[in-house]
This record gives sequence, structure tokens and C-alpha cells, in this order.
Amino acid sequence: MACSIRDVAKMAGVSVGTVSRVINGFDNIAPERIDAVREAIRVLGYRKNSAAQLLAGRRGGSRLRTGNIGLWMAEMGNEWSSNSIYINYLSGIEEVCARRGCHVLLEHTSAADGIPRCVHDGKVDGLIVKAVNDIPPVLGELARQLPVIGLSMLERDIPIAQVSTDDHRAGEQVCRYLWERGHRRIAFVSMRCHHRMFLARLQGYEEFLRARDAFDPELVQSALPGPNPNLPEKEFPDMSGPLEALLRLPEPPTAVIAANDWMAAGFYEAMEQRKLRVPEDLSVVGFDHLANLFLRPRLTSYETPMRGMGAAAAEWIIDMIEHGDSATGPTFRMVNGEIVVHESVSDGVAG
Repeated sequence: MACSIRDVAKMAGVSVGTVSRVINGFDNIAPERIDAVREAIRVLGYRKNSAAQLLAGRRGGSRLRTGNIGLWMAEMGNEWSSNSIYINYLSGIEEVCARRGCHVLLEHTSAADGIPRCVHDGKVDGLIVKAVNDIPPVLGELARQLPVIGLSMLERDIPIAQVSTDDHRAGEQVCRYLWERGHRRIAFVSMRCHHRMFLARLQGYEEFLRARDAFDPELVQSALPGPNPNLPEKEFPDMSGPLEALLRLPEPPTAVIAANDWMAAGFYEAMEQRKLRVPEDLSVVGFDHLANLFLRPRLTSYETPMRGMGAAAAEWIIDMIEHGDSATGPTFRMVNGEIVVHESVSDGVAG
């Protein structure tokens, strides 16, 4: 039975991303991890699919002119098709493609390895990729054969063009906003703080407070992740654990930053169960600006420009196709958002 890159990662005791980097020849990896991956590959008899063979017809300047752009939602099965995050990315891509005379071919896969069918069958001239957690290991190889753009990745080890937003900057901006409103005890709550997006937001928050000698690690609290982090959440996460931990502190926070709006909604629920009020008892800020259809008071949130990122990726990849270009290394274009102020923040009392 053929094994997958996940099997290799499990045997080697490393992440799928590390296996991908070993396979693609990156050298910024600990030698013992390289040895473990190579041994797992040998034992399992792993053979990666060769995008170069499947796409050999594209060499020598030959490019299919299908008029189609592929949108590969890796690790994002059909369950994501009605999710607002997915819809916002897609809206930006479709708007540009319609204006520039292209069509979008959507492909959802539940895993991040393998080659998307739209590429395998030669139905697209370029590929935009959005992944939930793991970076598809074939991206570097695909990018040598046709234009590929990673959407909201910001991975400097992957040699492809990427459109993203600066989540580190966003975390700093949100913290600055609360600081300027007079808050000094500012907490950060999340699930899966190892996720690159949430981690970048946390790092921006932490650096802002450290620069003012105001960072307290006890103000950073995490909830347990859901059973399947690759599926869109159907219910608000249980944020009662982080709330209780913050309330037990000798000096509780006056404001809380949630790593995204969905977690902020869970924090609202936890506060309501404790008969605490937003913003009278705690100010709350989120990220993405996607939750105000169902939150009262409306949530102040950093509006992540998903539609704008989708549009920027579509413009860029069509330009690459028309000019016969492909990225030869990691190249980034940043599309930044802004804080949208609503009613979930009250003024603090600066000490």
C-alpha cells in the first residue's frame, strides 16, 4: 500500500512541513531530523509524486492557454464551502478573474500532499493555494513548472510567490489601540497558539508590551483545540478555561485580545455565563471582523483583508501567466487591514 507524507512524518517524529523541506532539499533543518526523515522514507518506501513529470509539457516556455486559474483549498474539504473565510477569499479572486477574462476552477482536498487534479489534468494556467495548517510539500516543485501563489502563508522557506497580511503587525496594532485607550493589563487568549497566524498575532502583542515593560506571561491563556483543527468550527469554542485563569490572577486584565473573532465569540459566551459584561467588566477585541452578525455589543476587530488578498493573488498570477513569469524564490506581497471600532471596548485607567 502506498504511504503518504503524513506516514513519513509520523514515523520520523516530525511535522509534515519538515518532511517537505527535507524532500525539497532545504538545509535549514537539524541534521538529526534530516536523518530521521530519510530513514523513515527508506523504511516506508515513500515515493513522492513527481510534478515535474506530470507537467513536463510546460517546459521550454510552452504554456497551456486554458483561460483557467486553479484555486486549491488544501486541507479544506467541502465543509469549508459555506465558511465566510473561504467565501471572502473566493470573492476577491472571482472578481478579478471575471474582469480579466479568466475562470476559476475550485478544488477542495482534505489533505495537503499530492498534486491537485486540476493541475494533473492540465486544466489550469496557474494555481492559487490556500492551506489550513500544513504547507503542501509539492509547492516548490509545482512552482518550477507553472505560476503558483500561496495565499495567507508567509512561509519564507517555500520558494513561491505569496500574498499575505502581516499578522505580527496586526497583533501590535490591536495592542497599541487598547494601550491608547488606557488599558495596561491586556490579555491574549487563543486556541492552538502554535498556528502560524495566531502565533504571529501573539508575537506582535508580546513585543509591543515588552517594549513598555508591561508583558506578563500569565495574561496569555489558551483553550483546548477542537477534535479536528482542519474543519471549520460549527460552535463557538469553550473559552471558560482562559477566562477563569485570568480572573484568578491577583491583578486581572481590563482588556482581552482574542486570536480571532470566533474565539472572541466564545469568550463572550464564557463572560455571559459568569454574568460579566462587555465592555463594562472586560473590553474585548478580535481579528478578522467576521462575527458582528451575532455578537452584541458589536465586536471591535482587526479586519483581515481576505477579499483584498484574494484579489491581489488573482491579479498577480494572471500577470505572471501573461508575461511568462514564475517566482524563483519566496516573494511576498502584503495586503494589510485595519481596526474597525465598535462597542466592545471601554476606556481603561492608565496607571
